[in-house]
Amino acid sequence: MRRASTHSTRAGYAWYEEERFWEYYLPLLMSRADTTHVSPEIDATLERLNIREGGAVLDLGCGIGRHALELARRGYRVTGVDRTAQYLELARARAESDDLAASFVVDDMRDFVQPGAFDGVVSLFTSFGYFQDPDDDRRVIQNVYESLKPGGSFVLDVQGKEIITRKFAPREWSSVFVGGREILVLEEREIQPNWSGISSRWIFIEEERRGEFTVIVRLYSAMEMIALLKSCGFASVEVYGSLSGDAYDQDAKRLVAVGRKA
Repeated sequence: MRRASTHSTRAGYAWYEEERFWEYYLPLLMSRADTTHVSPEIDATLERLNIREGGAVLDLGCGIGRHALELARRGYRVTGVDRTAQYLELARARAESDDLAASFVVDDMRDFVQPGAFDGVVSLFTSFGYFQDPDDDRRVIQNVYESLKPGGSFVLDVQGKEIITRKFAPREWSSVFVGGREILVLEEREIQPNWSGISSRWIFIEEERRGEFTVIVRLYSAMEMIALLKSCGFASVEVYGSLSGDAYDQDAKRLVAVGRKA
């Protein structure tokens, strides 16, 4: 029997540029790709967006296209953007097999901008806050603002700082079954200085291979997120505790910010 292979993120390396992490992470995305989860999420997202039927929508950080494909299935003109080419290959194949009108672009969200092109932009499932420099987050939001048409809306779904404070767990085990095989996932978490972010050590164990990666995501409170979006030009910003529009209070599950462009 071969010895299990391992892979660790190098110190100082931008974790989101590590292709092996996204390879190991793919089964977790696939396990959430069925319409049982996706369809209700899109129902709720569209209520928050409040855009015309058939409008142009950008899914920023679209991954394997779970939400982008569902939006296309409902008649929206969808563009999905992600930096992981292998994910977009899966999204394109699914769009082609289901005869869906969706386009997918490999790009860095710090660089992608199409002025006045979209009625709505969505960034779901914590696809924001990956960069070491906070100015990069601002650059992303500014790109979103510029890419929206007048009157357009932006739905941003992340884990809020207040939520992490309430339910923080230093470690958590889970397992995913893909193609009849089990993948064990251990996540060990640490809060970054001054609650600036959360560092997670991900350990994936699957038969003869083992991968270890460190992921750091910046944390925002509701007020910090409102301030960020307004500083980038959004005329109004609403926050919710879920995509369904629950209050952002002590029972909030997510931090969902909805920015409106005048």
